[in-house]
Amino acid sequence: MLENFKNHTNYVTDLSWDKNDNFLVSVGLDGGIYQYSLVSCTKEEENISRTTEYRGVTYLGNEHLVSCGIDNNFSLLREIQGEEVRTFTLGAKPRLSHLL
Repeated sequence: MLENFKNHTNYVTDLSWDKNDNFLVSVGLDGGIYQYSLVSCTKEEENISRTTEYRGVTYLGNEHLVSCGIDNNFSLLREIQGEEVRTFTLGAKPRLSHLL
């Protein structure tokens, strides 16, 4: 199967599949989190925060996923389970000068 999903408007930074390979979730620098059904080849869900640059996502199954990113120079985790969205701010984005 080959499918082309066209929803992101900037680079896709991470993908995750559910354990049965029925769903795919993608995140990107455009602030989009998109969940696709690989059975019907359709977009199932979307969560968009234009100020967030997502860097990673993990699909935990049962409509439950966790993503990480940067929003207004703060690192964050965003947990989505069904219709519920919870955001956890982890602190200021580290600068390279702080790591040297």
